Amino acid sequence: MAKEDRTDRFVSGQGDLTQPLCNFCLRDNQDGTCSAYPDGIPKQILIGKIDHRKPYKGDHGLQFIVDSDRKEDFDKYIKGHEFK
Repeated sequence: MAKEDRTDRFVSGQGDLTQPLCNFCLRDNQDGTCSAYPDGIPKQILIGKIDHRKPYKGDHGLQFIVDSDRKEDFDKYIKGHEFK
């Protein structure tokens, strides 16, 4: 049986948690902030409800830009992710 591709998820004992789009963004500071949200990325973006490839309130006109070093992982992630 083929092993399931899990590159788009964190896995815990409580189930799967989808990682935020931010993890693939060139603007991400890896501390809960980014160029668009220097005071903290909104929860709705972090939990995957908002697609920040589109403008969102307070983003100073800066949206998601895929980090070229993570492009392959991003393509896998976005293919299986549904923003809701």
